[in-house]
Parts: sequence; C-alpha cells; structure tokens
Amino acid sequence: MQQSKRITVVTVCRNAETELEETILSVITQTYHNIEYIIIDGASTDSSIEIINKYRDRISVFVSEPDNGIFDAMNKGINLASGEWINFMNAGDRFVSESIIEKMANHNFAENVGVVYGETLNDKGTFYMIPFHKNRSKLKPMGICHQSIFVRADLAKRYMFDTSFKIAADYRQIMTIYNEGYKLFDLKLEVSYFAPGGLSSKKRIKQLKEVAMICDATSSFVYYWSLLKIIIKNILQWALNREL
Repeated sequence: MQQSKRITVVTVCRNAETELEETILSVITQTYHNIEYIIIDGASTDSSIEIINKYRDRISVFVSEPDNGIFDAMNKGINLASGEWINFMNAGDRFVSESIIEKMANHNFAENVGVVYGETLNDKGTFYMIPFHKNRSKLKPMGICHQSIFVRADLAKRYMFDTSFKIAADYRQIMTIYNEGYKLFDLKLEVSYFAPGGLSSKKRIKQLKEVAMICDATSSFVYYWSLLKIIIKNILQWALNREL
C-alpha cells in the first residue's frame, strides 16, 4: 500500500508520567507508517522525559523546555511540523485503534477541505456533540475535540493558535479556517479517546466566555442563560459538598 501522505502527530505534555506512555504507544503502534511524531514537553520534573527516551527512536522530534501554556506549546509543534496534516494527541489521550491514521490517510480530500474530524470517546462512551458548522444556535460550542481533528498543515501554520484564548484557542483556529471558506470533512469514525478532567472541564465559565467571544455572542440571551446555569450548578455543588 502506498503511504505517501505524511501525517504529523503532536503530543504536548508536562509532568504527565502516569498517562504519557499510553498516549505514545497509541501513536507509534499505528499501522500507517508515514507518521512524523513530535513531542513538546514543558520542562517536566517527573519521569516523563525518561518515558519519552524509552521510545526516542520512534519519535521524530523531541523538545523539552518551558512554555507559556498548552497552546504556546502546541504552536511550537506546528512550527516544527513537516507533514501534510497535523493532529494533536496530547498526554492522556489516545487513538481508539491502531488503524485510525491509515483510514484517514486513505481518503483523497478535495483541495478546499481544510479540516478533517471524527467522533471522540470518553469514559462514558461516545462524546456526541453538534459540530459548530451544523449548529443553528447563536452560541455554538466547537462540537469537535481537537484529539479527533486533522488540520491541513499549511492552514495550521497560517492560522496559529491565538494564545490570548486560554481554553478555546483550538476552536478559534478551526472557526477561522472555516470562515476563510475551507470545508470540514466528517470521517464518520470514532477517532480518539478523550481523557476526563481537562482544563476546559475545570473552568466552565471561562470556557463559555471564550466561546461567546469567538461566536460574537457575548450579549446574547443564550450566553447569559448558559452562564446562569453554570453559576447555579456551582452553587448547588458547593452546598452539597458543605453538607457532606
């Protein structure tokens, strides 16, 4: 089988010794062999670097240095990438099977397809959401997890992550590409497993504000209603924990 289409996978990590190896193995055991694997480590002080060095011969590029947050580190990965498409499979996440990249790479995408995506699994099963370009609401969550996205490398380099967005910079990038007239292609496959407890799960209000900014919906009724629901949920959780 001809495997000429080079795919770059980037893993960003910092002090992720308990979950990093599983992520690395999900990349290096892929049946597709034309993969450029880049690991950007944020100067870990645990055993992460030792784990990375175990598989150093299967890693194309490895950088370990301080960064200014996850999206700054992901931008470093973009700058180093030489593949045609880029996927971010960060520490704690993994591909659902060894054949995912092969299935993606076997497609011949039209030139106007800028983003390819699939479904994501979490600890409760398939993480179903409506992709933003199919959502009619004024306030549209991204609806796709970055672990299940492949972006054309030239577009990723042209529209780098805006690091002023601490949680939704990936959404900002994909929305920008879409607004520039590029299409999103649904693989109709479960692509990745998303580890629970990520940054956006812990900072729902900030996430909501950033999404509202991206959607130009900061003054919409649905934004304030969504904000109120988060606040009420937080209060109820606080009261429950206090009783316990």
